[in-house]
Amino acid sequence: MCITALVSLAGAAAAQSSAPADRTKAEGDNADGDDAGGDKAGGEVIVVTGEAPAPVEPVTYDLSPDVIRKLPGSGNDAIKSLQTMPSVGRVPFGLGGLILRGTSPRDSNVFLDGVRVPLLYHFGGLASFYPSALLAAMSLQPGGYSARYGRGDGGIVELDSRSARSDRWRVGSEVSMMDASLQADGPSGRWGAWSVAMRRSYIDALLPLISTGSADLTAAPRYYDGQLRFDARPWRNAQLTAMLFGSADDMAAQYGVDKDRSFALNTQFARFALRFRQRWGQTQLQVLPWIGVDRYHLASSFQTMTSADDPAGLRARVTHDYRHGSWAIGTDVERGDFAVSSVSIGDEDMTEIARDGSYTNAALWLEGMIELAGERFALKPGLRAEHYGRPRPSSSIRDSR
Repeated sequence: MCITALVSLAGAAAAQSSAPADRTKAEGDNADGDDAGGDKAGGEVIVVTGEAPAPVEPVTYDLSPDVIRKLPGSGNDAIKSLQTMPSVGRVPFGLGGLILRGTSPRDSNVFLDGVRVPLLYHFGGLASFYPSALLAAMSLQPGGYSARYGRGDGGIVELDSRSARSDRWRVGSEVSMMDASLQADGPSGRWGAWSVAMRRSYIDALLPLISTGSADLTAAPRYYDGQLRFDARPWRNAQLTAMLFGSADDMAAQYGVDKDRSFALNTQFARFALRFRQRWGQTQLQVLPWIGVDRYHLASSFQTMTSADDPAGLRARVTHDYRHGSWAIGTDVERGDFAVSSVSIGDEDMTEIARDGSYTNAALWLEGMIELAGERFALKPGLRAEHYGRPRPSSSIRDSR
């Protein structure tokens, strides 16, 4: 059992020093600030008042399409642009994760519409798993994030997909040196809309043309991803969204003098989620159940490793806004069944290790935001109680000697 409490106090003192002055003098004002002198000269007195917004959240990098277009190295890929942000490092060999504040990639979490996903990028970091054309917003929080999230020591990446357009159908495509994609969205009747996207790389068709012959790429690196989303408004102030998305990578090669050695890699994951939102005045309810499939397979001439995980989760929260702030309470539950196996091949023997089991993690969180001193200060307390379910594995070791 883990209980975490977070209280952040943000003040506007620094912002006030750079805020616009309460009074700006016109040319008619005299040097010592005598308004009467300005009025006698026929001048105009302009009074400017305003409040600087209080920063109530930790450091967060929100990337808009305009910012992404100006970032070097993004390649018109919104999610790849995260690699250029402060406190972010790249995983060696492009294995698909992010290093936030020096922590391991597994200590940071990535969420798409509240659903946890295992990887951000395809093999080699060539492209992200989700098309930029279907993203509405993206944010990176290297640390000190909200009590709504947990199970990590690094940071979080939040991806929000946009709703499908309901006025008319639109179709778009993109062709690059590495892949081709197709996106479409449009209405479905009077109360719903669809969006769909597909992408496939053709590196496997180009690499054999420039191969040096030192390795025979029987299945050159190739990746796929696809997304399907349906948005509906069943009744007033209610929204129902169904989402299905996934990604897959394949690569295989033979190498050596006589091409007697081989290497193969295959990764896959898929998610299905159903999100419901309902608003009553200043109160909003959101319920998000989801299920997924994760697969990983690595094989060489000396060893084979296979990993399978079937996670499922439920995120729910109630948020209420009031005059001087807001409060929210919610739950975050995730469970799964996993199986891991490894086979080591020697000259005269073979050793196999297998492990499988299940896990359940559950959390209850509460946070609020209170504006003080006429919105000059904001107090944001947070509390999260987490139960880490210890996996119940069964293991076996077999030696062929």
